Amino acid sequence: MGKKGQKYNKYTIEFINEVLKEREKNGINSTSQKFQIPSGTIKTWKHKYKNHETIVKQKKGFGKKDEKNYKERYEVLKKFIDFLESQEGSK
Repeated sequence: MGKKGQKYNKYTIEFINEVLKEREKNGINSTSQKFQIPSGTIKTWKHKYKNHETIVKQKKGFGKKDEKNYKERYEVLKKFIDFLESQEGSK
């Protein structure tokens, strides 16, 4: 995890692919120095690249479908809690 207030660089997919091609030609250390990118970042990109022919940006967070599902589940739970409370009151 990064330090508080740390700024992260955002790289384009084209730039990442260029760096990975350079890494294949010249190795990780010279590529890291040439582009002034930490070698760990390049290794992470290489690991992600291994499964695809190019880097694929992964979406983060919930999609609209997931959000709707959670809202429905929340409503069901609220009704269930109300039901349990009414059962406790009738005893």
